[in-house]
Amino acid sequence: MRWLLALACVLSSATALNADIDVQPQYKEHAAIVVTVVPSDVPQGARVRSSIAIQGATVRTFGDNHCVWAPPGSYIVVASGVWVLTEDVNIGDQTVPVLVDFGQYQETANFTIGEGTPPTPPPTPSKKKWLIIIEESSKRTSAQANLYTKLRVQKVPRVIIADQHDASERVRQYVALIPDGTYLPRAIVVDEDGTVVQQAPLPDTIDAVKELIQ
Repeated sequence: MRWLLALACVLSSATALNADIDVQPQYKEHAAIVVTVVPSDVPQGARVRSSIAIQGATVRTFGDNHCVWAPPGSYIVVASGVWVLTEDVNIGDQTVPVLVDFGQYQETANFTIGEGTPPTPPPTPSKKKWLIIIEESSKRTSAQANLYTKLRVQKVPRVIIADQHDASERVRQYVALIPDGTYLPRAIVVDEDGTVVQQAPLPDTIDAVKELIQ
């Protein structure tokens, strides 16, 4: 009878409220973690019941503080609760608590234990390319001579022009890679370590030469 009277005297429906979850975004491994939930907009005199849930973690509640134990990783705090406001009403010789208002909330927050998500490493820079032009200078054409002049005038970097009869060891090792009977000049592209990346006939234009070493 007491609760029937109380329910019959409800003056308003459920009211939603907000709550602040006090938790740091990042914790070191084995650090003490204490989560506090502070509901807001709760009427004076209302009774509040709250709880939190963190999947994968152990939570122990001491008053308003929730102590958390968990291995390294990322976690979501789900805080929920209700509040109830009642008013005592005298009915005959009895005092009956009458429900005046009530509300509820659910909030979430995130935190990480340990190093967290490692930063994305920067892309590995590509090695610079060199172009070694192997020619037979005695058979150089006017078009080839014009191309070499443009390369020098525009100061195109990392381009070496060498005769196939050059006695230097550096040139001879690349001349040895050219198949017998191949028409010269030959464009040999190598990286900073001297590894051959590409071997092809020498392009006719300076723009095409530049593309080989980009």
